[in-house]
Amino acid sequence: MESDKLLVVDRPLLDTIVFEKASNYGAEYYLGEKVREIGRDGYFRVGGRSYKAKILVDAEGASRRLIKGFLNKLPETLPALQMDLNTYANNSEGIIEVYVNVPDFFSWVVPIGENKIRVGVASKYILDKYRFLKRLAEARHGKIRIIQTFGGIVNVGGIIDRLVFGRIAVVGDAAGQTKPTTGGGVVWGGLAASILAKVIDLNLRGDINLLWYERIWRRIFGADLNFMLTIRKMLYLGDPKIKLKLLFRLTPNIMPIGFDYDFQLDFIRGYVKHI
Repeated sequence: MESDKLLVVDRPLLDTIVFEKASNYGAEYYLGEKVREIGRDGYFRVGGRSYKAKILVDAEGASRRLIKGFLNKLPETLPALQMDLNTYANNSEGIIEVYVNVPDFFSWVVPIGENKIRVGVASKYILDKYRFLKRLAEARHGKIRIIQTFGGIVNVGGIIDRLVFGRIAVVGDAAGQTKPTTGGGVVWGGLAASILAKVIDLNLRGDINLLWYERIWRRIFGADLNFMLTIRKMLYLGDPKIKLKLLFRLTPNIMPIGFDYDFQLDFIRGYVKHI
């Protein structure tokens, strides 16, 4: 059986493609502007100007700066840092490496081109992430040259308590539509956006309530989300290294089972059926 493959998304290119498609469909855009405030009735303020939208979509990311006042609690997030590096050893194998070397998440090494890698870590416990990643890269590849560093927030606490606030719909990392086990959200956020787009279309026609967006999303993703939240709690309450070693010992035939990495509950179902 051929092994499963993971693909690294060129995120700037993906964002550019989405931007161009939206522009081609008539979307107006304002670069270099920052939304300062939003309201449940569709009100939003940009700089010194105010507007009113029929439906306002918040896709601001895991910072949730604009919707914090609407939430009863904020899902758990972790500060993260990544580095793009040139190496002097060809990483021709194209292997993604994951290291369980922090108490609340993991670090990673991802090939992104010939003699080029991306290393990253998310953790509340690693204060000097720059030094941590530099040492990790040097230990793995020897001599390196740093191209760029960039940071952010990884959402690992699941979805926010509500996705719709009046005329506001929240999507993507801002909504917590990421996998609690890995923090990844490109696929989940994209699928959520497609659901939201259809619900908005029907809502503006007067056919359905905007709340259907949340109902449909939870129906499709709810079981996987709850499962991954449970897995995260099990792994990171105690020493994750010991638990992972025990997991691999108990599941020696795990690798032959193909599954969708974005729907990890399917893996468990497949494994149970397999044994």
